[in-house]
Amino acid sequence: MRKQAAHGGDGLADTDRAFHATLYRGVDNVSSSEVPETFRDAFHRGRTGLGGVPQDPWIICGQHREILGAVRSWDAIRAEGAIREHFGNIRARLSTTSPQGPHRGHNERV
Repeated sequence: MRKQAAHGGDGLADTDRAFHATLYRGVDNVSSSEVPETFRDAFHRGRTGLGGVPQDPWIICGQHREILGAVRSWDAIRAEGAIREHFGNIRARLSTTSPQGPHRGHNERV
């Protein structure tokens, strides 16, 4: 990820996917890996229409390093916080999408 960040993030999405797949592989629950993978696919297909600013590849790299450190140290609270931080940019970008046409945005609360 450091090499990819140094090159502007080229290929980072694939490495991000592999990181999370590896992380979830040890969990004995099919949904724990399939649900995030489905979300990631949808997010990456629709990300061009998202609001906000895409996250800096160096920040993504650092967030993965923090998640990995928490998991390796068996610190569940730290891991949960690191994962929430990592997905925070996605939440922010989803919440800044604007409705298109006369219809509400897909993720706009009614």
